[in-house]
Amino acid sequence: RIPNPLEYRKVNVNEMWTSIVDERKYIGLDGNVYDNNVHMIYDRQENFLNQGPATMKGIEAYRMMDTVVAQNLVMTTNCKYADIVLPVASPWERYGDLSPSYRESIVWFSQVVEPLFECKSDADIALELADRIGVDRSVLRPVSEKQLIINMVAASQVSPNCDDNWQNLVSITEEDLAELGVEGEPQDGLVPILDFKRDGIFTIERSEGDGLDFIALKPFRDDPEANPRPTASGKLEIYCQAAVDKVQAFGFKEISPIPEYVPPVEGYEETFANWETKEKGEFPFQIYSLHILRHSHSTFANVPNLREAFDHPLYMNSLDAERLGMETGETVLITSKWGK
Repeated sequence: RIPNPLEYRKVNVNEMWTSIVDERKYIGLDGNVYDNNVHMIYDRQENFLNQGPATMKGIEAYRMMDTVVAQNLVMTTNCKYADIVLPVASPWERYGDLSPSYRESIVWFSQVVEPLFECKSDADIALELADRIGVDRSVLRPVSEKQLIINMVAASQVSPNCDDNWQNLVSITEEDLAELGVEGEPQDGLVPILDFKRDGIFTIERSEGDGLDFIALKPFRDDPEANPRPTASGKLEIYCQAAVDKVQAFGFKEISPIPEYVPPVEGYEETFANWETKEKGEFPFQIYSLHILRHSHSTFANVPNLREAFDHPLYMNSLDAERLGMETGETVLITSKWGK
């Protein structure tokens, strides 16, 4: 791992754009104050302009940069305001990868199609950049992507009884290595490697009383003195001075060491003109985003067939809708003090 010399100069998301556009100093992770004299933004599989605070100020910050490069699978908001967009290959266009979806299962997904047009994997893009800035690509990735995945599969181990008896997940023969076109050593295992690649998943069979149940913090629960938590008291802390000290070091505000309800900015309380009498104000509702089938967070909302298949409705309490004379299927205009 190559250490980041600027690790403690990371910018808090709430100061990201103001430190650039307004040339305001920001507080780093080490508690010191810094200038954010940035000239280039490199976005890698992110969409912070859409998901982070102050989108309009973020766009302004992007336009102040000497160069903006975005690297992504889809055309995100970040990509739209970038000078250069590097298209990334999807998981279906790469050799494959391992995904430990559940503790009882591991998934090995495989390539379906060749990369379209000029798409490259994130790793291949990194290697291409390494060539152009004089970094030895063999230091970044000494083996091919296929060899890397096979190495991961070969090194995977399973403990069927959740004890110290670990076994190789896959068995490998010389013939398997030749068919896969990779280097390696034959080994014994629970499943032939080609069967695992064909099936794409391995699951440990579960049964009642198999001993694979998980109880969080069980050693601590059974014997708190012998198994302390990594806190000042060694216990689960309701009063947490460490949290107070950390927040105070950033210089934003002071917090209580005991959990308490803090009314949020533009929260429920602010929907009232008079909180005591519960008189509603100019903007009497709160709006929040729900997960729907049409998109995933900020992604895929621009896909035509998804837009056709799924609506993007506004949900509201039926009593409020009835009072305002609204019916399902009608088009409404949503306004706030920030826009509409």
